[in-house]
Amino acid sequence: LGLAAETARLRAALMALHTVPDAALELAADFAQLFLLDARGGAPPYASAYEDENAAAPLFGAAAARMETFLADSALAIRDSFREPADHVAIHLAVMARMVEQNADTADYAAAAADEVTFLRNALLGWVPRFADRCRRARPRFDFYPALAALMLGFVLADESLLIELADLGT
Repeated sequence: LGLAAETARLRAALMALHTVPDAALELAADFAQLFLLDARGGAPPYASAYEDENAAAPLFGAAAARMETFLADSALAIRDSFREPADHVAIHLAVMARMVEQNADTADYAAAAADEVTFLRNALLGWVPRFADRCRRARPRFDFYPALAALMLGFVLADESLLIELADLGT
């Protein structure tokens, strides 16, 4: 998929943590800095945080409502044990994984690929690049989360390219 640079960066981030006493505590501090504390200086993992670059979009607003509608229309639900809004990045990635699983045995791979591209573009690619950039710009003590966000972005972009090829092969 061409993710060597992103993978090497994540590996280096993990190796840097390997020598740190209380690495789990340090990662928890970075997690809080990036994802829990200041939404403006951090990198909230919610699509709604990136709705409007020129205004302070309310968290859990239109993006969360769109994802809730998509989930309901797709007969999917968020587990009660997952206590995050529908626009959390994990929900988007789980839906994408579910689509891949459901489409694995389809005869019409081009249509399935086109559906997956549409979802990627509508649900992830509109905000994940800015999320990854904000992870980087927040400058946590360790590069683990920014590297992971960069790998996720690289994967989503590579997946989009591959799916476009598959969709085009069927036409």
